[in-house]
Amino acid sequence: MRKATFLLIMSALLLTLSCEQKADIEAEKMAIETILDDYVASIENEDMDLYAATVADDPEMVNYGGFGGPIIGWDALKEGIENQKKV
Repeated sequence: MRKATFLLIMSALLLTLSCEQKADIEAEKMAIETILDDYVASIENEDMDLYAATVADDPEMVNYGGFGGPIIGWDALKEGIENQKKV
């Protein structure tokens, strides 16, 4: 009985481990580099559409700039960036 239970547990463990998907680390690195490159390009080119594609549209996100208090949410961040362009 113990041998059968042990074999059942080992079989379940092996089945579980064989179903695990491996992460493609190089692809993940490239995806991160692409986002960072797009972010930098959006700032350099003052491209709000590209900037919006690289930043989360989260009403609870908090950003800090060089002046003033925290910037909370996407709408406040977008307004702050658009106001910078006017100066």
